[in-house]
Amino acid sequence: MKKIYATLLIIVLGFVLGYLIHWIFSWVVVVAVIWGFRLNAIDSFLSGFMALFLLWGLYALTLDIQNESILSTRIGQLLAGLSSTVLILTTALLGAIGGGLVGWSSSALLGKC
Repeated sequence: MKKIYATLLIIVLGFVLGYLIHWIFSWVVVVAVIWGFRLNAIDSFLSGFMALFLLWGLYALTLDIQNESILSTRIGQLLAGLSSTVLILTTALLGAIGGGLVGWSSSALLGKC
């Protein structure tokens, strides 16, 4: 249950701080929440991974819908004809990998590995 609460808190705080300050603060939120909840290494990785996958994926989808996929279609053409869906999933996966690694690293600093 702590893992679910941690994931939801990462999503909410990551969105707020990413919107108000800078997108990099979503990773800072992962560190703070993992330290606050004192999760073990696997739960820390999974919480950071899932939270930032959802956060970055939904944010990329929102931006894509707002500009009617114009930008993602042009970028997809530059990258060997990728669709906008693949670009959104790639964005979500990159954020998720970073979030998972940051979560795992912060649990390692706590000595929970």
